[in-house]
Amino acid sequence: MAKLGKLMTDLLLSAGINIESDEIKDTVSAMLTADQDVPDSIASTLKTNLMTEESAKNNPVLKNYFKAQSLNGMDATLETYVNGYEGFDDATKAAFKAETSTFKRTTLVLDKLREIEGSKVGAGTSADDKAKMEVLRTQIKELNTKVASANDDWTAKEAQIKAQSNNEVMEYAYKAALSGKPYVNKDVDADVNIMFARNLVDNQLKKDGAQLQFSGGEFKLVQTADPELDYMQESKKVSFGDYANKVLTNNKVIEVSGGPKPPAPPTIITPGTPPAGGAPNMSEGLAMLQEQMDGDES
Repeated sequence: MAKLGKLMTDLLLSAGINIESDEIKDTVSAMLTADQDVPDSIASTLKTNLMTEESAKNNPVLKNYFKAQSLNGMDATLETYVNGYEGFDDATKAAFKAETSTFKRTTLVLDKLREIEGSKVGAGTSADDKAKMEVLRTQIKELNTKVASANDDWTAKEAQIKAQSNNEVMEYAYKAALSGKPYVNKDVDADVNIMFARNLVDNQLKKDGAQLQFSGGEFKLVQTADPELDYMQESKKVSFGDYANKVLTNNKVIEVSGGPKPPAPPTIITPGTPPAGGAPNMSEGLAMLQEQMDGDES
């Protein structure tokens, strides 16, 4: 359980207040003498719900609210064009009303405005000239469609190549990040320890609603529901290194730095029905993985 004094000073620090400043250091000293216990659930709720500027930027509820506020004005402006500008037929108005994306609505209105203005070119000329102009418009439209299609194909292929390359580098970086850690079980190959550790980290990420991104040679934790938002714990960003160390330490897979070794290895759950004696311990599980890898190499 958290101590009341320590909790209060943590909240001051989260708010960006310098607790060493002359105007507050005496108050902080008095706070630290408060040794009443505060339940962990209460302490965690306070740290999470009292948002910092950084955590507010990464809050999905606030993001959706302010996004809607900024786009509502754009929707209203677009609607005045659709209902008040001559040339918007019923089909276009119906399509505009059915579309929910402001960005797609903008494209629809702009395309229709270009079409309306383009139709005015050549007005008053002979019927033959108008027919020729219509043919030219059709040909131009077909060419634009082909160019756009070619660009889309190339963009898709380029994105696929980049994604494949990034995934290969990410796999190597992931393995490198998990190698060299002080694993408790030293009787198996390093690859087996890394495989087991990665399984634990990946499963915990799913439980926490987080996912891993790799860009510019660095890992970043983001929210699965909205990858544009950073993954936060108690209103703070979490680095992948700290996250992985915490998961592996909690599962007693790696030794605790500066502290005693875990008293006993944890049990692990392996696919299939466990033996009659219960789930195998970590050493047995790792040994089974080692045998499987040796069999794959032969």
